[in-house]
Amino acid sequence: MPTQLGEKLSKKHVLVTGGTKGIGKATVETLMEQGYFVSATFRSTEPDPALKEHSNLRTFRCDVTNKEEIERAIAEVQKDGDPGMVATETDQVPAAAVPRRAPDF
Repeated sequence: MPTQLGEKLSKKHVLVTGGTKGIGKATVETLMEQGYFVSATFRSTEPDPALKEHSNLRTFRCDVTNKEEIERAIAEVQKDGDPGMVATETDQVPAAAVPRRAPDF
């Protein structure tokens, strides 16, 4: 029998990027059903009002291609403690993952 996600993670705080629609929203809902506190970011689609009613969810506007927005979102997320897991459910490449210049060889 598969192990529940909760048995695999010691921390009960998860960050989900792109957490307001599609697979990201389903991920947020599933994690909350399993008792996790979820920090979810979104770029363009505001969270469903029904989701906002949950006390174990905080949402943040964050375009993951914008380094300043990422830094601001990280500071907000860390107010609830460091997440034990990050689920990236966005179709954008995070700005932090893109090198500023080509590496020296």
